[in-house]
Amino acid sequence: MKTPFVISPSPTLLYLTPSFKKALHMITNTLDNRQGVSCIIGDIGMGKSSLLRFLHAEYLSREESVAVLIPTGGFRRPFGLLKRICDELGIPPCRSTLEYQTALEHYLLDLNGRGQYVAVFLDEAEGLDTYMLDMVRTLLNYEKSDTGKLIQFVMAGAIELHDRLARKRNRALRSRVLYMNFLEPFSLDETIGMIEFRCERLDIPNPFTRSGMERIHELSKGVPRRILAVASAAYDLRGLAKSDRLDGDFVDAAYATNEKPENAVVAYG
Repeated sequence: MKTPFVISPSPTLLYLTPSFKKALHMITNTLDNRQGVSCIIGDIGMGKSSLLRFLHAEYLSREESVAVLIPTGGFRRPFGLLKRICDELGIPPCRSTLEYQTALEHYLLDLNGRGQYVAVFLDEAEGLDTYMLDMVRTLLNYEKSDTGKLIQFVMAGAIELHDRLARKRNRALRSRVLYMNFLEPFSLDETIGMIEFRCERLDIPNPFTRSGMERIHELSKGVPRRILAVASAAYDLRGLAKSDRLDGDFVDAAYATNEKPENAVVAYG
């Protein structure tokens, strides 16, 4: 039977809380007006990757944008980041940073002539050091006065990304971030909303009672990934329940069985 809690990342399963909707609005506004760079900041499990993939899927479907998703910021040098971007765009291999930059600029200008631009969605951006962030700043200099930036970035990362951008060396890039989108833990109503939303999406009756969902919220502390982990642990053991509806006591029992639910096989970002 399909489970609404242990599942691969999918834009169609992202539950849009008011916080997520606000972040989407601000980032979309920045992209649509070609203003350069947006950031999604949050602790582990807050849904950064899921939100980034939701946005990537949206802009992948748009005719005016060429969307690139880079799932990790784990590059050793700025050259590696630049090369990865160019590889994703189908730009032939070059020998040096300067050659890649020249080839990329020509590519962007050609796209601009056709009314298009590139949007790069970069996950785990806390892994970018000062030199790589400076590469992002350099690429943002590619622009046309009548159309704005030729390439734009949406960077998702842990709090370390915010701290790194605040450093003096990175202020030039930080000044181009119009809005920092900070993701907060879900409220009880949002936790219940996500559980119900996922069940509805897969056309599966919600197995949890109100007390069961309240207990999931308490144990998870409102962190989306942990909400799914705790719910998944209980859902997988539902055959042992005395009722078709899983209450708070059953959630506690399932949680105790799975001592570290954050290690459950979930993918929420």
